[in-house]
Amino acid sequence: MSNMFHSDLDYSFARRLFWGRTFGLFIRECREKAHRSVVQAAGLADMAISDWQAMEAGLAPDPEQIHTIADALGLGHDIVERLAMFCQDAWDS
Repeated sequence: MSNMFHSDLDYSFARRLFWGRTFGLFIRECREKAHRSVVQAAGLADMAISDWQAMEAGLAPDPEQIHTIADALGLGHDIVERLAMFCQDAWDS
């Protein structure tokens, strides 16, 4: 039986990718429900537009930005903190 992942490194990468994309999808859906563009949300979070786009595409943001992301989306800090905790594998190396 062929193993899809050839090493622990491959598994680690896949795990980070999965949880990063899960986090990004949630953030994008919340942004859209708040009727904010990427430009608006990034500005409210004091982030570069490219950083916001990268986050929505699956790159885990700097954990220090969790509160500004929540504020930009009109969400409680606890909601985004819990999501980040749930998706913590996205931040693991």
